[in-house]
Amino acid sequence: MTHSPKHCLPGGGWHPIESETYTVNVTPSNQLIRINKYIVQKGDTRQLFTYWYHSRGRIIANEYADRIYMIMDSIFRKRSDGALVRISSPTFNTEAAVKEHSEFIQAVFPYLTEFLPD
Repeated sequence: MTHSPKHCLPGGGWHPIESETYTVNVTPSNQLIRINKYIVQKGDTRQLFTYWYHSRGRIIANEYADRIYMIMDSIFRKRSDGALVRISSPTFNTEAAVKEHSEFIQAVFPYLTEFLPD
C-alpha cells in the first residue's frame, strides 16, 4: 500500500485497506490522467476515494510533486492556487465502483477545466 495524505481520509475509525494510482481516459480530449484510488473501511462498510491535484493546467496524482510545482509557480508565475479534486462513494464491489468513478470523471472533466486554475 502506498502512502496517502491524511486530508483524503475520513476520520472516526476509518482504516486504509488499499491504495494505488490508475489512469483514466478523459473525453473529449482523449487525455490520459493518472489519479489516486484509495479504499478505506470501518467495520463492514467500505468507501472508495478517487482524487488528484489539479493546478495550473497540470493533473498530478502525487502530493509532493504538486507541492514542488506550487513552490515553483509561486516563484516564477506569482501564483500558488490549485485544487484537490476528490470523489467518494460507498462501495460493495470495488471494480464496479472504480468504473463508476471513472465514468463520472470522464463526464465532469471538461467542465472542471473551465473553473480550475490554468
